[in-house]
Parts: sequence; structure tokens; C-alpha cells
Amino acid sequence: MDKSLIVMTSLMMAAILVASGIAYSIVNSDTYDTDEILPAFSSYHELAQFFDRVHQGARNANPFTSDLALGAAEGQLDGVPYSTTNVRVEGIDEADIVKTDGQYIFVSSYDRVSIVRAYPPEEMGNVSAILAEDLLGYEAENTSVWISGIYILQAKIIVVAQVDEFLSFSPESPGIYEGLGLMWRASEPRTIVSVFDLADIEAPEFLFSYGISGFSLTTRMIDDIVYVVSQYYVWKEANDFVLPKFWNGSESTEFQPGNIHYDPGASDSSSYINILAVNLTTADKAYASIVASYTSTIYMSPTSLYLTFQKYNWEVIALDSGVSDLRGAVVASADSNEISTTIYRIGIDGLSFEPSARGDVAGYLLDHFAIDEADGYLRVATTTGWTNQNNSVYVLDEDLEIVGALEDLAPGERIFAARYVGDTLYLVTFRQVDPLFVIDLSDPFDPKVLGELEIPGFSSYLHPVDSTHLLGIGMENSSVKISLFDVSDPMSPSEIGKYLIGDWSGSYALWDYKAVLFDAELQMLVIPVTAYDNESWYWSTASAYVFNVSEERLGLRGTIDHGNGTYIERSLYIGDQLYTISTWMIKSNALSDLSETGSIIYRETPGGYPPTFVDGGGVENASFDR
Repeated sequence: MDKSLIVMTSLMMAAILVASGIAYSIVNSDTYDTDEILPAFSSYHELAQFFDRVHQGARNANPFTSDLALGAAEGQLDGVPYSTTNVRVEGIDEADIVKTDGQYIFVSSYDRVSIVRAYPPEEMGNVSAILAEDLLGYEAENTSVWISGIYILQAKIIVVAQVDEFLSFSPESPGIYEGLGLMWRASEPRTIVSVFDLADIEAPEFLFSYGISGFSLTTRMIDDIVYVVSQYYVWKEANDFVLPKFWNGSESTEFQPGNIHYDPGASDSSSYINILAVNLTTADKAYASIVASYTSTIYMSPTSLYLTFQKYNWEVIALDSGVSDLRGAVVASADSNEISTTIYRIGIDGLSFEPSARGDVAGYLLDHFAIDEADGYLRVATTTGWTNQNNSVYVLDEDLEIVGALEDLAPGERIFAARYVGDTLYLVTFRQVDPLFVIDLSDPFDPKVLGELEIPGFSSYLHPVDSTHLLGIGMENSSVKISLFDVSDPMSPSEIGKYLIGDWSGSYALWDYKAVLFDAELQMLVIPVTAYDNESWYWSTASAYVFNVSEERLGLRGTIDHGNGTYIERSLYIGDQLYTISTWMIKSNALSDLSETGSIIYRETPGGYPPTFVDGGGVENASFDR
């Protein structure tokens, strides 16, 4: 191939990666190692020197040339059981768009949190709402607020939101930047945690709001402490590097250099990864930052926060004279893994953060189901490369040094799903068939494949039923597929149940595990499904599919829909009632036979339909202001 074509193709690849928000690093022989794990800066001067070395002055002093373009467990209330959010790690809650406390259902959308009395269903009714502008605790101009999720803790609701405060050239007018035929409004993004008291459910009381710079990456809650992780790009203003900030209501404070950690050997440090911890009982807080590239996967155990960073290793090549006006170009090295992942471990103890280890593995992680901590070891499943793909499982010790490895799994395929259950890893790879691997991790120094099953299609989400059975949710051809696996004999796993939904169907559950409701005691699985009408390609049906799941069988119990093709996003149960939640409706059905017992319109649709609430079987005049 002509070298100039290679150069231009490589430049296009790099540009695509940057535009997608994916960080890549150019091989840099000047990087060095240190015995100290993620030290903190001692001064702003040291921070600026580090950025100047890594970025080589890449950021302009004009703020408008910054990165604007990159831009199920169970609870119980008064003896009535209710479901909670399907989470990755037992005991660590995750923010979601729907929560319940066993009596009320809280539904968040971009501009409000609706509070609905749900149980018992005959008393279903709209109670109150918290609007997005209420989250700041003060009136703000040139500011937008977008709700991303909620938590419920005793008599409190915790709302996580994204705030964009538009910057100004002058106090009179918001700043506008025009270039390349585009118009930008520069903004300073931050992620906030706002806490409300629900003692008076009809009038939630604002308590406080804390925030940190950047876009939210993820949040978690352990006991009464919420942890927020955000990303804030490194940029300059008036020739000074802008530091991330902490917000208490409308007041902001810059992070001190001693709160900002860095990797001395990093060749790409384009972002601040900011961490905020908030004690919801005492309102105490702590925050810190790590200078790194874009973090791709975040995993949290009860004692540690793991941040992972993909690295795309490129080599600088010489240019032909025909393109000598370009300073350089990058191509993928054919002799090395194209992708590797750096892992940082941050020790977590209440409001204390302690960077404690750094390690590297070949390949990239699919998601946080591919990483797991147990008995002092970290287990990681990765896919290596883009073209000649391969898959590996690594076991790392407390220093994040690799002590065990299982490599060359399913050559030519990539990981589609992973689930750790004790010392067993269930791994799905896919190209034409769906190999389900059963991998033994009981000896961290010698992980090994025990058994393998090949069936049509693939699973993108795995959920344990019990110690010997596993659910798979995925696709076969163009149909959503539910599989029930018997893994009682790890040497010979088998698919003992299978259900295909229509010829053309899809489900939120394929990529959002919080849309999955499973309860082993009720032997019930509920997922939202959208299916296209075979006779009309222009219309679709949207329903919640309710399955019976036991050790012996998988079968459809029935479906629930909200009419007019309305997408159902979540489901939960309280007592003997199953609730399904869509964009504007909550419906209750009896668990015994799925007969409808109530419904309510909890908010107006963008087009203004429907005009009234359906309240406990009756109708009342709608008032959507709150």
C-alpha cells in the first residue's frame, strides 16, 4: 500500500477516536516509572510543569477552544416486600431512573422527579414532584440542569444531575464562539448531588447540594455515603491551567494541588477524573482528582474503586515528501497488541480515598461485568486487538501485578457478556455461534476452562438464577432470545430453556441491566421488549414480557403494555403487585394472573397527551407544573 495512503488513513483513524471521546496515546520514550502510586501534586507549579511535559502546550489559552466538541435485591416496608434496583455488586446501590421505598414510586426524567403513591394500587395517585431547577437551591441564570438518576435512603431522596453554566465574555451576555460554520456556547459543566427530606412527601424539603467539575461517569452508594465520579477535560484559560472545582450550592472552591493525583509515567493525561464522597447523614464531604486519560470502565467493590483506561498504542512513522506539510502521522503497530488497559485502584473507606495500586493488562474490557474483586484478587476479562481478536482472563494481586492468566480464548471472536459467580466466571464470546465458557478461578495462579457450550446467537447479559443455573438475555438472528443454562456440571453446561421473541425485536435489557427485574423466590423475570409488526414495518409494539423461571423450565407468563407503542423502561414489584413504568404511565398488575389493578399518568407528554391524570381508576384535572 502507498505510504501516503497509510498516513492519511491513520490520521483519519486518530481523528475518529478523538471525535468519539476515546483517548489514544502515542508511544513516548520519555515516560518513566516511579515507586509511588499516583502521588499528589505539591504545588500549582509542579502541576503546570507536568501538563506542559505531557501535553506539550496542546491546550490554547482561549476557553472556547477547549473540549466543547467532545463534548435485584429486595427491601421490605411494614412486612410488604418490594424489589430494588438490579445492581452489579450486592450491597452497593446504583442510581437509576426509577426507585421505590415500598409505598411510593419515584420516577426521574430529564427535568423532574415525579413522586407517586403506588401501594396499595387502589390508592394510586400523584403526590408531588421535584423540578430540575429546584436542585441547585438557588436561582441561576444561563444554567441548565439535567437529571441523570436518583437514590432513596430512609426518608431522603438523593438526585444526581448534570449542570451546565454558560460562560460569558461579559456579565451582560453569554459567550458565543463561532468557527468552522458552527456556533458554540461555552459552558462549565459540573455534576451535583442534591438531597431532599421526604418527611412531608407532598412538599420535599431541600437540604443541600454539592457538586464537582465535569460530566458524570458513574455514581454508587454504600450505606449512607454517595460516591460520584466525573470527568473534566484539562484546558487553559489566560495561559493558566484550569483546576477542577467543588461546589457547595452556588459557592465554588478550586481543588488544591494536594487533592490532585497523577501518574508520573503517563503519556496521555487529558482529563481530571474527579471523585466526590458525600455523607448523607452528616452532610460531610471529601473530594479528590486523578489526572489521566478518558476512563472507560469503572468498577466498585465494598473497599475499592477501580478506574480503567484504554490505551491505543500507535507508532510515529516517517512521511513521504508529498505530505511533508504534516507534522506527523500514526499507524497501528502490527507487532504488538493494539489496545491495553491501565487499572488504578483507589482504596475507599467512608470519606477517605487512598490511591493504592496501578497495573496493566492486554486488551480492553467490555464493561464492569468483566472485572471483579474477590479474596484480595482482581479478575479481569479482556478482548485484544481489532482485527485478529483474541480473549484473555487475568488475575491480579493486591499490587495489581498479574499472577495468573488464561489467554487465546476463542480466537477471532470477542467478549459479549461476562458474569462472575463466586470463583466461577461465565464468559460469552461471539462471531457466528454463542460459546458460553465456564472458567474456574478458584486457583488465582491457574485459571482454567472447565466447559464450553456452543449454541446459535449470543447473550449480552448474564444473570445467576441459583448456584447451578444461569439466565442469558441476547439475540438470535433478529429476535430477542432468553436462555436458561444448567451449569450444575461445569464440564458440560447445557441450554435447558429458550424463548425467542418475534422475528424483529429488541430490548433495553440488552444494554441496560437495570431494565431487568428478576426474583428467584417469585421465579419471575421481567424485561421490556419492542417488536415490529410483521405486516407493517412502520409500527411497533412495546411490552413488558413476564417469564416464569425455575430450575426446570423457562416459559412466558404473559405481557403488559401501555398502549400506543409506549416504551416500558422499568418494572418493579411491591407486595403482590407488579408495576411497569413508561415515559408517562405507571400500571399495576396482580402478580398472580397479571390482571390489571390500576394505572396512572404521572406526567404530561411533550405533545400534551393525555390531558388528564388517570388516578386510582378515576380521573382528575391534570396539573403538570409540579
